[in-house]
Amino acid sequence: MARRLQLWHILIIGAVLIVATPMLLRYGTILQQTIISEQPGEPPTGTVPVNKILRLSVIDKFAGSVVTGATVKIYDGQTLLETATDNNDGTYDTALTYPSGKELNVYVAKSTAKMWKTITVPYMTEADAAAATVNTVNLDFFTRSSLTMTVIDGDGNSYSNGGSINKTSGGTPGKSLITLTVSLYVSSDNTGFISSYDPINQLNWYPLLTAKTTGTNYENVVVSGFAQGYEKGTNMYYVTKLADTDVTKYKVGNNYVYPGSSSFTFTLDLSGYSGDAADLVLTVYFYADSAYHQAKGSWGPDSVSIVTSTLNLVD
Repeated sequence: MARRLQLWHILIIGAVLIVATPMLLRYGTILQQTIISEQPGEPPTGTVPVNKILRLSVIDKFAGSVVTGATVKIYDGQTLLETATDNNDGTYDTALTYPSGKELNVYVAKSTAKMWKTITVPYMTEADAAAATVNTVNLDFFTRSSLTMTVIDGDGNSYSNGGSINKTSGGTPGKSLITLTVSLYVSSDNTGFISSYDPINQLNWYPLLTAKTTGTNYENVVVSGFAQGYEKGTNMYYVTKLADTDVTKYKVGNNYVYPGSSSFTFTLDLSGYSGDAADLVLTVYFYADSAYHQAKGSWGPDSVSIVTSTLNLVD
């Protein structure tokens, strides 16, 4: 048997609708705004999409000058599209046009410096789009730094490349548990490093400080204080990633933004070690990736040793 609505039923339903309707309207408005704001490919406010050749302006970030004579290559993912033309004024023009919003990988190299940069082709204002024949993209670059290295223990003893760490009584330092500090110094002002990611070989281009123990009884040498350690072949490797600023000397006026010096301290335990045929090799690599090294035994196809110090371990 069907029931007839009573007056109080109608009043309750009406009250619910009065309360709920504004909330539903607000939710619908928010949802609509969210959908609109998340529409892919929408140009930023005040801009329009364009399809123009690119003018890549390459600037030395630390020297504050344009970079001429560089090689600038444009990739779509891992596919090389073209090499940009050097205008001899720090700018490099593409021959092809690229639409706004397109993501590209750009490779820049000059002398010993090289880097990758993923860019998104920019949109332009209507006025610029009408007046300009090129779409400009700015790229920070650098002049690669050179480094010197010093190694000092906790007692103030210094060790030069080719020297020895002797744990025996009367030797230097004459004990088994040793704290070592590696200090790095950049040779020239306004030189440094900018880390990047190589999409072709799929590895990072980092500055790495590494320690390797190698030779007879290397496995009895204990190194601690590095971010990671692993055995590869007949060597132990210890690695820590340096900050770009650790290997950069950046001067503005009379002030150093980055002083071009950094230090790293670790512990060497020779308690279980005997003999004199093992070495501790300290090296800074640029364009290096420890995961790539673990997998393939190389720090990377473009990796380079910047400075190294080899110390013989003596019992």
